[in-house]
Amino acid sequence: MISRRGLTAHRVEDQARLGFAIAHALDNSAPAVDGIEPELQSKIDVIVQALAGAKKPLIISGTNAGSIEVIQAAANVAKALKGRGADVGITMIARSVNSMGLGIMGGGSLEEALTELETGRADAVVVLENDLHRHASATRVNAALAKAPLVMVVDHQRTAIMENAHLVLSAASFAESDGTVINNEGRAQRFFQVYDPAYYDSKNCHAGKLALVTLAAQHPAEP
Repeated sequence: MISRRGLTAHRVEDQARLGFAIAHALDNSAPAVDGIEPELQSKIDVIVQALAGAKKPLIISGTNAGSIEVIQAAANVAKALKGRGADVGITMIARSVNSMGLGIMGGGSLEEALTELETGRADAVVVLENDLHRHASATRVNAALAKAPLVMVVDHQRTAIMENAHLVLSAASFAESDGTVINNEGRAQRFFQVYDPAYYDSKNCHAGKLALVTLAAQHPAEP
């Protein structure tokens, strides 16, 4: 996806084809892409010109699209630029903030967890700060959770998955707490609390309501 140049490839396959086409334009020994429309080719030419003229181009890709081809295309672009003598860098971004940490911890996949529920081999589920509807079919997730005798959700914000919960517990958000995650480089990275939840006590909430009432009085709604 290259929005800065007015070009957006919505489908994952189109994003990969775009990357492969750019790599081939930079280095004709890279795999070619057939069937490029003239309008798209003109935009590719602009992108190639910008990359070729950059002193330190950085190629960013990752796992969010769930496509090996997108990652391969990014690697081809970086390799093509390196072949031209550019001081190029490439970085891969994980899907979520602690995806690497979860991978290191091990355990099963969401697919495996849903299968356990569907077959009645799990009697309790704990969903920790995650909306499962974002990662699997909502119909399947809801049906699987409906078979669990106990569904506990722990989160700092309301999500649709709470409708399936027997018990909901509150958690502090990243901005309210300290902790450690494993970043996309595989390094332990700290995060720190930036505000105190105690700020939202009755006194401050009352002041906020008073300010809203005053503002409404100064700017009454039109009939």
